[in-house]
Amino acid sequence: MNQMSKYKIKNPYITSVADITKRVRNQMHGKPFVERLIPGIAVQFQAKRELLVDFNPSMGYKISGKWSAGTGWVERVQFHHLYSTVPAGRVFGLRTFTNIELGSGIAFRAEVERINAYLPPIQINGRSEGYRQWMWGAFVGLKKRLPFYKRSKWQPADTLLFHKAAGRRKSLCEQVERSNGI
Repeated sequence: MNQMSKYKIKNPYITSVADITKRVRNQMHGKPFVERLIPGIAVQFQAKRELLVDFNPSMGYKISGKWSAGTGWVERVQFHHLYSTVPAGRVFGLRTFTNIELGSGIAFRAEVERINAYLPPIQINGRSEGYRQWMWGAFVGLKKRLPFYKRSKWQPADTLLFHKAAGRRKSLCEQVERSNGI
């Protein structure tokens, strides 16, 4: 009986000893579509020469208890002297993601994005004006859930550490990004 209670803690769907050998049931089985949706927004700050602020609203879908996927929007605004924006510094586009829960509030996360960004002027064949271009990007990393209120119905805050999988960078510090979201 003591061993049976241990199994019930791991899997609440077990009702008898015969159920132990059965395949584990999907935790999302039978849940309505609305309960599977995960709305979210991530905010990221980068301070280089100017302040860059990313707003990333997203909508995820729980495929199973440990796996979710979704899509979102990327919007970056560049501030010069904290009050005026730089129109050429605007970046926008789509981002898709997937999460796999590893346990203890830690998840593996992979993202792919297609963004429109302004490329600065390069002196080639006498042409020196900058232009906008669509570019691909990929990130992989770990996500840690940070509960700020345990009884909250809403998703707790998250912090993400990403490694830029696409593009060449000079140092490891330039390859790692951090993002916070709700």
